[in-house]
Amino acid sequence: MRKARISGYAPINADECDYADQNVEDDHEEPVVAKDEKENGDRYRRYLSIAIMMFSMLVSSIGFSIIFGSVWPYYQEIDDSATESFLGFIVAAFSFGQLLTSPLIGMWSNYRPVKEPLIITLIVSTAGNLLYSYAEAFEDGGKWILIISRFIMGLGAGNVALARSYMSSATLETERNTAMSLLASMQALGFILGPALGLLFQPLGEDGLKWSAIKLYFNLYTGPGFLGALLSIINILMVVFFFKEYNLQGIKKRIRLSRVWRYCFVKCVYMESSPESKPLILNDDNDDIDDGETSNPSTVHKYDYVAAYVLIVVFFLILVVFAVLDTLLTPMAEDEYGWNGDKSTFVVNLLSAFNSVISIASFMSTRFILKWVSERVIFIAGLILMIVGTVVWLPVGADKPDIELTDIHDSAAGEPLVNTTSKLGCDYRSQSWCLDQPKIYLFQYIIGLYILTPGYCASSLICYTMFSKVLGPRPQGLMMGLISAAGSAGRTAGPLLLANVYYKAGPRTTFLMCIGIIILALAILIIFYRRIVPHSVYCQRKAVKFRSDSVTNT
Repeated sequence: MRKARISGYAPINADECDYADQNVEDDHEEPVVAKDEKENGDRYRRYLSIAIMMFSMLVSSIGFSIIFGSVWPYYQEIDDSATESFLGFIVAAFSFGQLLTSPLIGMWSNYRPVKEPLIITLIVSTAGNLLYSYAEAFEDGGKWILIISRFIMGLGAGNVALARSYMSSATLETERNTAMSLLASMQALGFILGPALGLLFQPLGEDGLKWSAIKLYFNLYTGPGFLGALLSIINILMVVFFFKEYNLQGIKKRIRLSRVWRYCFVKCVYMESSPESKPLILNDDNDDIDDGETSNPSTVHKYDYVAAYVLIVVFFLILVVFAVLDTLLTPMAEDEYGWNGDKSTFVVNLLSAFNSVISIASFMSTRFILKWVSERVIFIAGLILMIVGTVVWLPVGADKPDIELTDIHDSAAGEPLVNTTSKLGCDYRSQSWCLDQPKIYLFQYIIGLYILTPGYCASSLICYTMFSKVLGPRPQGLMMGLISAAGSAGRTAGPLLLANVYYKAGPRTTFLMCIGIIILALAILIIFYRRIVPHSVYCQRKAVKFRSDSVTNT
């Protein structure tokens, strides 16, 4: 029988763990606040740094979504042969850049000060936003500049992994749930608030202000890029002058354990994963696990790999469907209702403004409901709401979408004939589904959006929170980078897949695919329901299993 050496105590046999799983909560004491907070009153400075990191997450998300309402007409103005398929590449370029950098930046934060990658990524984001606003000045190559600029913005947005990792290390155990929930709220809020900010540039119209000497165009379409650059610059200044890095994991007691429970905990998270390791020592003065050589928690605290990677897969599927909001809201409005770029941009941004209010209410109500309802139940409810919202978007009725105005001389018999003054409505020549699929009525468009949004907010919030809990007390930079990369992969695959399906097969097939994807995510979550639990519960289960195996062997 392996035994652990615990300083100040005699060796303990595993048989003594018979009662280790009883009344575990009685052994828990409040985590010890960092010494510098007690002595120097530094708590508010730490809170300020946490708030700056949350603002960084908000800025990153706004940079991703602020162009949703205007990117389609902006692209059409730059390129007369614009298609929804190429629009998918423009939207996906951001997420592809984020996919590449999220794990690297998360790993970087494990070994270097957080300020370094944070400031560098914000500088990259500023450059990408400015390039996006200058795409119109490149004339024929403008559409490629749109892709390049969005890719650069995505490289900078890899700092979302940094934010999640920092939040897990700069908070006490009692603060962790609230902090991670707020961080996830900031990200989801930024996704939805971004298009609403586009309303600020509506008065400029398509012409706006021009400075020909430097080819500067400040209008309805370029304004969001300039605002994104301004927010990134403000964020840089906040980090430089007010941000101070904290790492409480290495200088505080995470939990105080009874003599017996400490042995079972050590057996659970260390001995089974490192059977050839040296005997462990738990120091009386800090209760930290020490193997005599390293204090890196990532080598000590084993977590449930299955639960972690299940959440990564589910998060990927959620973000694939969220790409509907990223990519199709504006093109769908123009195809279904015959709106021009100005009107579609205004309406989508206005709907997004109301959507942001719904998002805030969703986050507040989710945190309130968590007092009585399990996180996993809310997770399932959020996915069901996403299914319902997408079902509402399915085309019904006898009416057809508004057909594009075409030249009467080029029209064949039986085709819609109108004048040549404008190009509005669904292009039936390249999108044959315009003539046979029912119309999505405006009330469907709005109601579906406002059902889908709280579902996404609840499911994404719980997914992030549960992922952090599953990982437990360990450096989370790399793993947070992986879940961020999964989200980026979803936002990359979604626009490419769904935009092409929409262009070739129409909204009915597109939304049926979305429903199937969410059902798949729901099925995976239900199958692994019992595995998705906090790290402490996982350790309790392992300790009970170890106790049961020991009794059986004896």
